[in-house]
Amino acid sequence: MYVFGEDIAQTDPNVHHVEEALRALDLLVVHDIFQNATAEFAHVMLPGSSFLEKTGTFTNAERRVQLVHEAVKPPGNARRDLDILFDLSDRLGYAMPHLGASEVMDEIAELTPPWRGISYERLGTQGLQWPVPDAKHPGTPILYQEHFGTPSGRANLFAVDWEPPGESASDEFPFILITGASSPTTTPAHRRGAPATSSCNPRTSSRSTRRTPSASARRTATSSRSRARAQGADPRLRDHARRARQRLPLVSLPRGEDEPPHERQRRPADQLP
Repeated sequence: MYVFGEDIAQTDPNVHHVEEALRALDLLVVHDIFQNATAEFAHVMLPGSSFLEKTGTFTNAERRVQLVHEAVKPPGNARRDLDILFDLSDRLGYAMPHLGASEVMDEIAELTPPWRGISYERLGTQGLQWPVPDAKHPGTPILYQEHFGTPSGRANLFAVDWEPPGESASDEFPFILITGASSPTTTPAHRRGAPATSSCNPRTSSRSTRRTPSASARRTATSSRSRARAQGADPRLRDHARRARQRLPLVSLPRGEDEPPHERQRRPADQLP
């Protein structure tokens, strides 16, 4: 398995299952800018480059393809991602004919009809929103203004039966547990060399941040910085409590810096005690 820029050992809700699968691999290659949790299971670690250390494109959620240019060179033994991939391909028996990222984009445009009109020369500072079917097309800010991409031009709608959520609040357990990073947490892509769970905010860097609705906190006599115990079908957790301005019955457990993520506490329904 080749893992490129993703920390799968820390982002899946069932971390135990992921770790078991990673240990069973004959070869795990991790290509990233620092040694994250997934790299602990890797047989090979390839030091890649951050977004400021290479030239290439990003495509965001509004389908905008944006060009970025290398601002600084990769530090130390790190290399540009494309150079690593070129070298790897060559060692596997296929010498790529491309000279750089621009030629890779030209091949993508040649093979992908919605991107056919995209090139580095056309992206400029604002980028283009695909589909861009030819070199003169200005891009498509809004999809399906005239018709949908179906033979009839109309949307295909399908009715589905409602299903209840996998977890819901009850009289016995009135809160829903939310795991993951809190908003001030810096993600691994932002800082080279930082721990995957590091935070730029010292108030939230501890795993002791908990968020409960103010009304629910008053009902359960929970005050800010008080000691609280979370108990449910999953194993018990104990930590500080912190109120938040929200109305839903939620309890949030941000990841901590000095221990595995709280996703370890979550297991499939058939494994609950």
